[in-house]
Amino acid sequence: MNYPKHIRFVIERLRAHGFEAYLVGGALRDALLSREPGDFDVTTSALPTEMQAVFADQRVIETGLKHGTLTVLADGCPVEVTTYRIDGEYRDARHPESVRFTRSLGEDLARRDFTVNAMAYSEESGLVDLFGGKEDLERGIIRAVGDPERRFSEDALRILRAFRFSSKLGFVIEPKTLAAIETCKGGLLKISAERIASELDGLLVGQNAYGALSLMADSGVLALVMPEAAVEGALSALPREFAVRLAYLLRNVDKEALSARLHALKLSNTVIRQVTELVLLSQSESLPMHEPEVRRLMAKSGVLFEPFLAMLEANGLKVEPARQAAARIRARGDCLSVSHLALGGADLMVLGYKGKAVGATLGLLLNAVLDDPTLNEKEKLIQYLKQEN
Repeated sequence: MNYPKHIRFVIERLRAHGFEAYLVGGALRDALLSREPGDFDVTTSALPTEMQAVFADQRVIETGLKHGTLTVLADGCPVEVTTYRIDGEYRDARHPESVRFTRSLGEDLARRDFTVNAMAYSEESGLVDLFGGKEDLERGIIRAVGDPERRFSEDALRILRAFRFSSKLGFVIEPKTLAAIETCKGGLLKISAERIASELDGLLVGQNAYGALSLMADSGVLALVMPEAAVEGALSALPREFAVRLAYLLRNVDKEALSARLHALKLSNTVIRQVTELVLLSQSESLPMHEPEVRRLMAKSGVLFEPFLAMLEANGLKVEPARQAAARIRARGDCLSVSHLALGGADLMVLGYKGKAVGATLGLLLNAVLDDPTLNEKEKLIQYLKQEN
C-alpha cells in the first residue's frame, strides 16, 4: 500500500535506527477494504525514551508517554507512534491499571479488540495477520481477538465499538463475540456518557445503522444505553446525520424525558437543540400541503425543514408536494423571517412604536407576509398596519 510521505518518514526513520515499525489500526483496515484510509497510526519496538532519541530533531508531543505514545509532527502532520505493549489488569472496565512494554509485535496485536483491527503492515515484512483479520474482512465479520468475554470484561466500550464497526462496515458480529456481548453488557454502566455518545454518533451515521441497532436491541445493550429508542427499518432512509437519526429514534419520547436522555448523554448544546426541535416538530406538526402552510413550517423549522420532511417521509408520508412548494418559495425569495421583512424595527420606531410593541408588531407583520408574500413591501406593510389599527 502507498504511505503518505509523513508516514513513510516516521517508519523509515525508526527502521534506520534498528527498530521495527508497522502501520496499524483503522487506516490499514480501510486500505485492505479499498477504502480511503483515515488516520494513520504506527507501532514500534522502540521504547518511549528510544523514540524520543530517534525524533530528537523533530517537533513531538508527548501524547501519552507513560502508555508508550508519542506524536511526531512530520512535515506538520501529526503521526501517533506507540511502543508495543501488554496491558495490565483492567479494574474499571475501561482502562488498564498499567502497561508493560514489549519488543514483540505479536504480544501487542494480541491485546487489541477485534481481528480486523489487529493487523500490521510494513513494506519490508508485508501484512502481519496473526488472528485472521484479513479473512474476517473478506467475510464481513466482526470477531474479538482471543477470548471475547475477556476482551469485553477488560474494556466494556468495546461492546459499542463492535456495533459501530458493524454499522460502519456493514459487517455481522460473529456469534461467540455477540454471545460475549450479552454476557458482559453490564460493564457499560461504568462507561462515561461522553464515550457512549461518541460511539452512538459513529454508529448512527453508518451504512448498516439499522442492522447494528437491531442487534443492540436484541442483545439488551440498547436498553442499557438508550432505552427510549424505537428502532424501525425506516431509519435507513434518513440522511446519515447524527441529530436527524437520533431524533427519529426518540420521536415518541415526551419533552421532559427527551431532555433528560439528551443531557444524560452529555451531547453538545447544538445537537440537543436540533434533536429536541425535530422531535417536537414530529409530534406537533402535520404534513404541509399548501404554500402558506409550507412557508410557516419553513419559518418555524429553519435549517431543520428538510430533515423534518425526511422524518415524515420515513414514516411513509408523501412529502414531494411540500418539497416542490419549498423550492418555489426559495426561488421567489419569499420572506420567512423577521429579518427579511421590508419594514424593520427602526422603521416602526419612526412610526411611533416603542418597547415591546416593536417586537409584537414585527411578529404580526411576519404572520401576514407568510400568508401573502406579496405584502412584503414597505408601503404595503405600512398600509397593512393602518388597517389593523
